[in-house]
Amino acid sequence: MAIPSDLIAHYSTKAFHTRISALSFVGAVLGAALLWIDDVNRSQILGLSLLVVVASLAELNRRFTYSYLCACRAAALRNSTIDRDAENWKDFSDMNEGPWRKKGKRISNFRAFLNRFLLTWSTYLPGLFAGAFLTLRWGMNLGAFLGLSISIGVFLWWLVYTAKPLNPGKFLSEEEKRKRLEN
Repeated sequence: MAIPSDLIAHYSTKAFHTRISALSFVGAVLGAALLWIDDVNRSQILGLSLLVVVASLAELNRRFTYSYLCACRAAALRNSTIDRDAENWKDFSDMNEGPWRKKGKRISNFRAFLNRFLLTWSTYLPGLFAGAFLTLRWGMNLGAFLGLSISIGVFLWWLVYTAKPLNPGKFLSEEEKRKRLEN
């Protein structure tokens, strides 16, 4: 069975590879579409497909990020023969998540929101723009309207998720946390 530090490495690598895949895929599709596709219907189908793939990769990355945070939290709560090990993981978790969870003044909340948004979704924005561009390339029709609707819907979905920071610790009661730290 893997220990939390192994899971941390695994999920952070998966999140990185998902982002690289999304950027590579978007670049390849956009380059090919601009050079070889001169048909409205093909461009719109490709744009809609691109939007679906990018949204799926972004959701997969969100899941990997959440799993990474869960692994960090588990490492902090892990039963350890050395108490210092659990303390180090808790410190790491607090330092790692701290900048993205600022509380207090409204401007710092907005800054934390913007930082979380850019950290989480910035590599997927080019895919949204490219998908919208390919669907709108030859004017507004049903395919273009659908592509634009998907783009706006996915963007709004990301805003909602960004507004609520991921907090894996919320699923553990205070009693469970205390028991795990005492053992």
